[in-house]
Amino acid sequence: MNNGLWVLLALLAIIAIGFALMMRRLMRQSREAERNIDHSKLRHIEDEQ
Repeated sequence: MNNGLWVLLALLAIIAIGFALMMRRLMRQSREAERNIDHSKLRHIEDEQ
């Protein structure tokens, strides 16, 4: 393989790892935010059918 292809593969790997870490962080924040919601103050919405 030539050097350009190795650079491209390394760049794609770095982008994929960064994306995975960012999604993991966002999912963790989402779970924490869900725990902090006071569900007793929310009213239930019925689906109209």
